[in-house]
Amino acid sequence: QGGFETPVLPVSPGFEYRPTGSAWTFTNDAGISRNASPFTNANPAAPEGNQVLFLQEADATATQALTFGPGKFRLILAVAQRGSNNNGGQTLEVSVDGRVLGRFTPLDSNFLDVATTTIEVAAGSHSVQIKGINPLGGDNTALVDYLRLEEITSPSPWSSPSTWVGGVVPSPGNPVTIPANASVLLDTATTVADIVVAGILAVDRQNISLTADSVMVTGRKAH
Repeated sequence: QGGFETPVLPVSPGFEYRPTGSAWTFTNDAGISRNASPFTNANPAAPEGNQVLFLQEADATATQALTFGPGKFRLILAVAQRGSNNNGGQTLEVSVDGRVLGRFTPLDSNFLDVATTTIEVAAGSHSVQIKGINPLGGDNTALVDYLRLEEITSPSPWSSPSTWVGGVVPSPGNPVTIPANASVLLDTATTVADIVVAGILAVDRQNISLTADSVMVTGRKAH
């Protein structure tokens, strides 16, 4: 998880195809680049650390065995197109244990977080792979950084007093904050004052109204 900080590359040339000494295994035209190398000199700095993964053309892969589970998980990663020398753009495919969980075509050279669909796994070692599939052909490269593994837990019902600090369900006029480590399921029609969502606010699959003076959504886990 995290970034691609090992091995630490020299300033010149600032990139390396299929480097050794990393927890990742690279194939074909995959490798690691420092900030401001020929691969990254037209991109912002790496979101995490000083180095990023690059996947150039088709079948460039980075694979790592991670130990996690049991439970439901998804992967979040920061992706960008190479800011120079691309010919239409690269598309990435993310898989766990051979099951494809998402395909992403970064919009431009700015890093943006994307999230895969969820997968339920048993406890143990699981193969995580990021692959360039390059459907347009030609010389296209995508950059990847700041990989995170997120466990998806069942949200707590809004209507349950045990969900809330103090054991009281918010009433009309109350401000509400859902902290970063909390997941709440809106399962009943609700009227409150202001809502700050730093964690997860999910909505039950039925017609439910939420009335609030304002809703502020912050944090990487809010959706």
